[in-house]
Amino acid sequence: MTDLLGPASALNAVTTRPTDTRIFGEDDTWFKDCSSSTANDGTRIEADFLNGILAQLRAAIVGMGIPIDNADDQMLLKAIQAATVTIDAITKSQARANMPLFPEVLSADGRISVTGSTGQIVVGTTEAFIWRGLFRIDLASFAVGDRTFALAPNKTYHLRWHAPGTGMATPAASFPNGRFVLRDLADGGYNPGSALETSAIFDATYDDALIARIVTDPSNAPTITRLANRNQLFHTERKSGTGTPGGAGHLYFTGSVTLGWARTPRMSHVTGAIAADTSPRGAMDWGANVIQSPATVTRYGAQAQITSDWTDGVSYLSTAAYLDFSHAA
Repeated sequence: MTDLLGPASALNAVTTRPTDTRIFGEDDTWFKDCSSSTANDGTRIEADFLNGILAQLRAAIVGMGIPIDNADDQMLLKAIQAATVTIDAITKSQARANMPLFPEVLSADGRISVTGSTGQIVVGTTEAFIWRGLFRIDLASFAVGDRTFALAPNKTYHLRWHAPGTGMATPAASFPNGRFVLRDLADGGYNPGSALETSAIFDATYDDALIARIVTDPSNAPTITRLANRNQLFHTERKSGTGTPGGAGHLYFTGSVTLGWARTPRMSHVTGAIAADTSPRGAMDWGANVIQSPATVTRYGAQAQITSDWTDGVSYLSTAAYLDFSHAA
């Protein structure tokens, strides 16, 4: 194999790499010059250091199959270009145009940690999320000042993340990992139509994650509701109990489930039943197992009521009821 970028015919060059005796610590180290022309306090350049760099260069050039030519000063450049072609990289603008995917938080519940104390909240650093299905955003990359927000009493806020080059994260060069922002529901710029906090107009989008709702009391203490951000959100749950008398021969059952999503469900389905041991055995008067009006559904949860109606005079020795909730976004 041809000698690649080595010291070649230099005096005392060897053909077997010597054992690296350097000891690496936790912190990055740097070279420094001597403090004067007579001082011998600069960083010493050792063969181990040069051999390490040489090994990295050789691995890149040989690994990408670049022809070895020690007279070619562009071998490393060609290796980088070859790697780029192999990866067939996609740009962020291409991802926005062609990858309609919601942010995906890489935690067990799809939520980002947010802690609060009187007058402020702080976004955690342990999680990461995938933006547009491709770009990883690590929360540890944000400075503490970019994750800390001051609060005011008696307010409702949305904590959001804006993708690089969008919303309040412009220009993209200033916010390469996007930007966390805290928006006040009473701010006319954020909520010009005074929409309810539960309105779907505030739902997360592909480039705008809804991280949490924050509500402060008169003492400026925050209540934080963290919201799940995933590209696909699903939930099924059964609520069961007994029927509640609602009049002569009438039973109803109400159930609710908690979601806590960054988006309002696009699919909501509720079924259920009420059974009763009646006395005397009575005929149905109005309807059986009827879901009373459409279920109430927001990004925070859903509620529904089911009812059955027998003829007047019927009593119930025992009852049982359930509601099955299914949601997706």
